[in-house]
Amino acid sequence: MAAKILDGRRIKKKIVKKLREKVAKLKKKPGLAIILIGNDPASKIYVKQKINACLEAGFYCKKVVFPEDVSQKKVLDCLEGLNSDSKIHGIVLQLPIGKNLSTAEREILERIDPKKDIDCLHPLNLGRLFISKNNIEPIFFPATARGIIKLLKEYEIDLGGKKITLVGRSQLVGKPLTLMLTNEQATVTLTHSKTPNLKDETNAADIVIVAVGKKHYFKKEFFKNKAIVVDVGVTREGKQVFGDVDFRDVFDKIAAITPVPGGVGPMTVASLLENLFFAYQNQEK
Repeated sequence: MAAKILDGRRIKKKIVKKLREKVAKLKKKPGLAIILIGNDPASKIYVKQKINACLEAGFYCKKVVFPEDVSQKKVLDCLEGLNSDSKIHGIVLQLPIGKNLSTAEREILERIDPKKDIDCLHPLNLGRLFISKNNIEPIFFPATARGIIKLLKEYEIDLGGKKITLVGRSQLVGKPLTLMLTNEQATVTLTHSKTPNLKDETNAADIVIVAVGKKHYFKKEFFKNKAIVVDVGVTREGKQVFGDVDFRDVFDKIAAITPVPGGVGPMTVASLLENLFFAYQNQEK
């Protein structure tokens, strides 16, 4: 039996529709500011997706673009202005920020007002994530991690008691997901490039979440029969996008899978908008 497709685009449409209905009743729109540094093609695409979704939901959106050789002072001055701008409720610094500022990335992220840090990259919000219980707000949750959990729940996939293996320990996906899935009563194994016998770890899991950025690295031998697979990886070749999982190879063995594109990506954008609306509610009390 072929795998069920976990359609992130469909769930995203539902979320955006609900947000649009809420925003239509407001006197003031929630506002998002996105800072883009440099000319990274993938970053441009991601920013465009976020802006389009923001406008579709009826939010206000402001894009700030800097050349790759921009000074750190200019970026920090921009952030100070956005922090104090009452029309802006959420700020996104699109990563990566280029070689010129790469060593200052942490300092720049820390200058975003934690109340407007809808990407959950400020140390204060990351600390709140660490001490959260049952994934209950009021804190922001990293958008990709939040989107993955929401997608699984939308398809009535029970996380409680499940053995889940994560492949990839990034700050945006692996690390926060480990905490959030543990809060959902799952048993979580976090693996990475130095993990020996990776296939043994993934084959033992009911749910496998991969985020390594290697085109079609994971074949059917990595998964047990009827496993659920969440593919976060993205590899771009020209205008085509590929996931970490060889979709066709695994399709008849597993129970469910997220497509690339159309799975986790749309859920990340939708969750970012939910974070923005939450930030708006907190700031406009």
